[in-house]
Amino acid sequence: RAKKENNIPLLTYHTWLKDLKIVCIQDNTVYVKTPCCVSEEYIKRKFFNCLEEATADMFGEEYQLEFYSKEQEMEKNSNSCGKNSIYYSGDSRHLYR
Repeated sequence: RAKKENNIPLLTYHTWLKDLKIVCIQDNTVYVKTPCCVSEEYIKRKFFNCLEEATADMFGEEYQLEFYSKEQEMEKNSNSCGKNSIYYSGDSRHLYR
């Protein structure tokens, strides 16, 4: 959705955004996993606003976005996505606890 509404070129989408994964929602924060640390910083700098808008459109309310890389996964999972989290399976109709 972010690609269409913000006129993000297809190559840019495939390079930077395609592999982002929403892992869970805790309180008012959506946790998004990025492929690597380098892409995490670039994505935050270049695409944060359009991703924030796309997330609000997808879920019907505004959320804070928290990005982390695969390298940070173990630490983030133990600190952020706990028993009260909602986990995301790739489709907004498939949220589960």
